[in-house]
Amino acid sequence: MLAGALGDPAKARTFLEALRWPNGAVCPRCPKAQPGAKLNASVDAESHARDGVYQCKRCRRQFTVTVGTVMEDTRLPLNKWLQAIHILSQRPITTREMQDELGVSKQTVLKLIRRIHDAKPELPGSFNQAVRRVLTTRPAKYEPIDPNRQAELVDRFNRQRKRTRSAL
Repeated sequence: MLAGALGDPAKARTFLEALRWPNGAVCPRCPKAQPGAKLNASVDAESHARDGVYQCKRCRRQFTVTVGTVMEDTRLPLNKWLQAIHILSQRPITTREMQDELGVSKQTVLKLIRRIHDAKPELPGSFNQAVRRVLTTRPAKYEPIDPNRQAELVDRFNRQRKRTRSAL
């Protein structure tokens, strides 16, 4: 299941949904955890539902598996998120190596690392525990990274990874 989830965005979404909602989709906004109804995209032009969108039966708001997580409001495919979490949970890695493995820009890698570390999973460690931690952490308000501060963030991340590695 994991190998397929790392390669395909649809399988990644299915994997995350099964991990976050083992008993079916639940609205993240309703206080009594109301179940959601899946919206299916139809072939006619009137339906604009995309894959993975649910609608709460109580508040009628639409939501996906990423709502209320650090993955919310990003355009990066979910399989890239899972690949990044998998890479970070396996071994220490430089931003350049991660950029090459994911096939994304340096800025994207820095934002990914920042958001994943905001969730504070124990890295390196269990992949499933890291994904669960990322799925249960509320997103912070992000401002664009100041180019002057970029090098400082990368250095701090690499020092943190070296300390974690030396503790093993």
